[in-house]
Amino acid sequence: MSKRIWGVQCLECGKRLFSFHAHDYKTCGCPNDTMIDGGREYIISGAMNLKKTRSIYWSKQDGEYPNIVVKDRFPY
Repeated sequence: MSKRIWGVQCLECGKRLFSFHAHDYKTCGCPNDTMIDGGREYIISGAMNLKKTRSIYWSKQDGEYPNIVVKDRFPY
């Protein structure tokens, strides 16, 4: 059984964001400001324009963890 990690992709800048554990808040940093948080505990995602995002997932069958450069920042 593969473990899935849910993520979100910003369709404005193309960055894919994955949250690997609780309170692992990530954002793309572009004007659409796509974000994800929660890892496997819970999933919270959002953006300025939700029509410019899409849900994605990564599983162990897809290989190693994705090599993604994202801007980390706290929500407060």
